[in-house]
Amino acid sequence: TKMLSGGGAKMPAEDLLKMEGMTEELANQFAKKGISTMEDLAEQSVDDLQAITDISKEEAGRLIMTARAPWFK
Repeated sequence: TKMLSGGGAKMPAEDLLKMEGMTEELANQFAKKGISTMEDLAEQSVDDLQAITDISKEEAGRLIMTARAPWFK
């Protein structure tokens, strides 16, 4: 997995904000760590997301799989 840092966008992209299961608060927390798009989120691991915010493993897994869904279309 690739943990993004610092230099990325600080605002979440529209696709991340509109993603099923995503809240504005979570999207902003992720964007501060360089995860600003669904593609960025799809490249993360459950552990990566849990290091950023205190979501459960199950919730982190759901968000990652939702972000990865376009890969399988």
